[in-house]
Amino acid sequence: MSRLDIKNFPELDPAAIGARLKELRTGADLSIRKLERDMDITWATLAAWENGERPPSTFGLARYSEYFGVTTDYILFGGEK
Repeated sequence: MSRLDIKNFPELDPAAIGARLKELRTGADLSIRKLERDMDITWATLAAWENGERPPSTFGLARYSEYFGVTTDYILFGGEK
């Protein structure tokens, strides 16, 4: 089994992650309140993620990925959806 070389692992940028989350929501023409109801995550938590105050939890990341049909890699690092 090979070891993960963390020196080459990209850093997570909460502001960039938040921008991608917001782009997914606004691109789908959804309000944050609608997303709150659909995902069962409080609007305050969603707003904190979108504003880059903190990155989404593992649960939130999985929910966004499933809801918008994008990969978690896209949410975390950008690139292809």
